Amino acid sequence: MPNTTRTYSVSQVNSLVKAALAEKLPSRLVIRGQISDWKHHSSGHCYFSLKDPGGILPSVMWASKFRNVRFSPEDGMEILATGYIDVYKV
Repeated sequence: MPNTTRTYSVSQVNSLVKAALAEKLPSRLVIRGQISDWKHHSSGHCYFSLKDPGGILPSVMWASKFRNVRFSPEDGMEILATGYIDVYKV
């Protein structure tokens, strides 16, 4: 019996996820979560996770946005983050 399970490439999955997100989520979200794994890269971009007891959301803050932050983000801090959810092509 032949295997009839459809196989997707990484690019195809990214495209499907991007389309589903665009259809189901508002273009701008306010998310409450606790900062975890905060890293301020030499490029100026910041990489971190937002988490709560039910999940973890990997996050990026671009350098152009970080310049406007008026506090020092650190692990364990609870914040309201404004942004959008996206999937990026390489």
